[in-house]
Amino acid sequence: MHNLNPCTLSFADANLDTAYRGQYAHWLRFQSRVAIVVGLGLYMLYGVVELSLPRAHLALIWELRTVAMAVAVACLGYTFSRAFERHNQVAMSLAGLAAAGGIIAIQHTLVFATANQYFPGILLVLFWTYLFLGVRFITALIVGVIVTVAYNASLYLGFHPGAAIYIDHNFHLFAANVIGGFSSYILERQRRILFEQQREIDRERRLHETLARQDNLTGLANRRHLESALETLIEETARRNTVCAGLFIDIDDFKPINDRHGHEVGDEVLQVLGKRLGHIVREDDLVARLGGDEFFVIIKNLRERRAAEAIARKLLAALAEPMTIAPEGKPPIECRVGASIGIAFFPFSDATPAEILRRADSAMYRVKNEGRHDIHIYSTELEAQ
Repeated sequence: MHNLNPCTLSFADANLDTAYRGQYAHWLRFQSRVAIVVGLGLYMLYGVVELSLPRAHLALIWELRTVAMAVAVACLGYTFSRAFERHNQVAMSLAGLAAAGGIIAIQHTLVFATANQYFPGILLVLFWTYLFLGVRFITALIVGVIVTVAYNASLYLGFHPGAAIYIDHNFHLFAANVIGGFSSYILERQRRILFEQQREIDRERRLHETLARQDNLTGLANRRHLESALETLIEETARRNTVCAGLFIDIDDFKPINDRHGHEVGDEVLQVLGKRLGHIVREDDLVARLGGDEFFVIIKNLRERRAAEAIARKLLAALAEPMTIAPEGKPPIECRVGASIGIAFFPFSDATPAEILRRADSAMYRVKNEGRHDIHIYSTELEAQ
């Protein structure tokens, strides 16, 4: 947690930083629009301080102000483009530079006694860039440094004020950069920490949801997940007029393995069987463990019902293959099991997850009663019997 670069506040993980910037861009879009609109309004109102200036200067002042405002309007228009989400820092920093540059240019056209009244405007632009425009701390800091250098160059080239003026103005510029920069740094750091914490919370939530729907031993879907999937499929098959099959699988000859070799070996056998089931079915199908030595497989979107029987035969063959279990500290054990599989097709009238399970279970018990290691398909005749 908090793996931030202390200078740039970028995440050490490039993927995490990309995710943050992508999410932050949505907020920045709105924030930048509000900041630019408010800034434009205040920039125009700043003309109030010029009421006492000679009219000869006003035309040039408003030309310079209009150029700066035009840049800001262009940046405002850029916030409505798709490119804004990926490339926003340069455009937004340009708005801050244009605002400060306009004031410096206006100041440069006047005598120092008159131009000095524009210095507070420079400080306001700095605070506006750091705290309101929404740019990153490091971007706002670069803008602050450029504005400070440009302002000092304007003083030197245009007015040559005394050392006291340089010291006074640079102290206030330095203080504005420190206060604004520190505030911007803290705000961005908090946003990034909250973003990282929220991602961690989401990751934990997804993990808990997965564990709640996953069998602890085999990693397959559990009964809860299975019933939820059946509910969804019942609706989809009825709407799309497709057919699915539910295969109830009971492992034969498993109890002797547990009794003879212990639950540790039995658990490994179940894990191997679960993997074999997963290798046979398609990626879109679902394999679940109901508990004990019972599994359930959902075969989705069948073109013909015979396909389900063919898959069931493959599952029987895969489950019947011998396996070698090597318990820790014990010699390897060769195990062999079989399976009884009952098949129930759906949808059907008033289908429910419980009824699908019951029908497949009934078909499976028909196999048990007739000698095991085989498959049987549920039918109304079976129900009558």
